[in-house]
Amino acid sequence: MKVLQLWKNCAGDAVEDDSKVFLAAHHGSKEFIMADIRFLRLDGDLPQQRIYLEFFFDGETSDVPNEESQKLFIASIQERISWTVDEYYRRVFKSLLTAGCSLRAMRHMNRPDDQVRPVGDHIGDSFRDAGCMLRFIAVRLSLTPECAHCIGVMVFPDHFGASNGDSSEPGKDALPAWIIGMGASTVVIGIAMIYAWIQILVTGNSLS
Repeated sequence: MKVLQLWKNCAGDAVEDDSKVFLAAHHGSKEFIMADIRFLRLDGDLPQQRIYLEFFFDGETSDVPNEESQKLFIASIQERISWTVDEYYRRVFKSLLTAGCSLRAMRHMNRPDDQVRPVGDHIGDSFRDAGCMLRFIAVRLSLTPECAHCIGVMVFPDHFGASNGDSSEPGKDALPAWIIGMGASTVVIGIAMIYAWIQILVTGNSLS
């Protein structure tokens, strides 16, 4: 399964910065920023047609202490997964339209099953504390390969062959304004220093 290998290849790489926000979970008034997603290697008799991933969120399992709060937390993840899949297809449609593809060709594209499932006999089995100095809520979930591919493109575009996806947007690859400003200031200060030294040398020679 190609998507399985792609997720394995993502091990140790950082997720896209914007994905940390649009995959953030919400529970009550709290927002739990998504910090990482890793392919989950599991032993045992598990359905082979699913992709098993572990999602890491800023926080601690004490923030979701019981089954009810855990269900709500996973429901929030589900909502964000569904939004991310929709966003994936919005970007695909936009790219196809830009390339001049007809709407008729797009009708054959089917939205995948994006239903996530907790891993374990009980919902609490899918939760654990992770990290040392920084604490994370790790949630083990399974997804369909098609859904896992959509998430992979959005979170690890380089590995999933979409590194040029939205980078064509104007200004996406431009240097940040603060770097440009700092460079300009350095040039101005440098010119001013050279001018000052010239004035000192010229004035000094005229007085000597």
